[in-house]
Amino acid sequence: MVTPQYPRPGDIYHLNLSPSAGSEQAGKHSALVVSAGKFNKASGMPFFAPISRVGNKLKALGVGVNLTGAGTSVTGTIQVDRIKALDWRKRGGRPPERRRRIISWMKS
Repeated sequence: MVTPQYPRPGDIYHLNLSPSAGSEQAGKHSALVVSAGKFNKASGMPFFAPISRVGNKLKALGVGVNLTGAGTSVTGTIQVDRIKALDWRKRGGRPPERRRRIISWMKS
């Protein structure tokens, strides 16, 4: 029996963030899962923090976490001020990075 996959905290998913409104990111981007696995499995709507490739302003404001040194193939700045619940299946979500690497980096 194959266990169904669902987003877990620390996973980085590649998603289509369109439609968007105002200054929100649109199009295909990576995003970090920040909600609990049980919640994600039950609701199907995990909370994601989008990752921007242009993040110097975010870091200066204290609302961005740079992935430099995280050892991931995804680079950029995690936009912790833009967290939102997204239906990852409807947005074509696929995980390029699994959580162990991100979680261990965040703890260091």
